[in-house]
Amino acid sequence: MWFSEYLFLERNWAKDESTLKSGLQQLRDFPLPFWLALFVEGTRFTQAKLLAAQEYATSTGLPVPRNVLIPRTK
Repeated sequence: MWFSEYLFLERNWAKDESTLKSGLQQLRDFPLPFWLALFVEGTRFTQAKLLAAQEYATSTGLPVPRNVLIPRTK
């Protein structure tokens, strides 16, 4: 898949930041119109992560989830 111009990430921002920047730079410079498809995979769901998401929701005034995690961004 490397030759198909996929961006493979390692779930490590220190490594993935440069991968994303160079990949997006190549897309920005692409001479033809194109479709961008994202296949975003989530994190592994655990009870500890659910409790952390519920605490975060409570502290920020968001609805408290019962079965899902709250999306976070970098």
